[in-house]
Amino acid sequence: MKLRRTSRAAVSLGVAALSLFAFTGTAQATADMPYVGYGYPNLPAAVRCAQDFSNLFGGYWPPIIVDGKYGPDTNWAIKQFQSHMVRTGQYNLTVDGVVGKATGSAMLQLAWQAGIRDARYGQCYAALPNTL
Repeated sequence: MKLRRTSRAAVSLGVAALSLFAFTGTAQATADMPYVGYGYPNLPAAVRCAQDFSNLFGGYWPPIIVDGKYGPDTNWAIKQFQSHMVRTGQYNLTVDGVVGKATGSAMLQLAWQAGIRDARYGQCYAALPNTL
């Protein structure tokens, strides 16, 4: 009986440690994430986040397709997002269609304020360039 309790405790401890490492690894931002835009690597996860957040907070309709591919529609949507932020006085962003640290931080802050705190937020926090 003592061996069984010890085994359960060891398994529980191992699962807890694994969970801790798994969650801390997914939500950490990398300091040098590449920008999103023409002339940049455009990692699909980062592009999807930029597309999604531009659709949510860009002040335009209809939304663009979220496919993880950077092209003319994504460039336009990011510019719309940046213009909307400047027009409404929320953020002073350069309107260039590039998601750098300022635009990425604005997207993440707006998502947080809107209550988006799920796995999508963690993935975008890790994928988008930001200063948070």
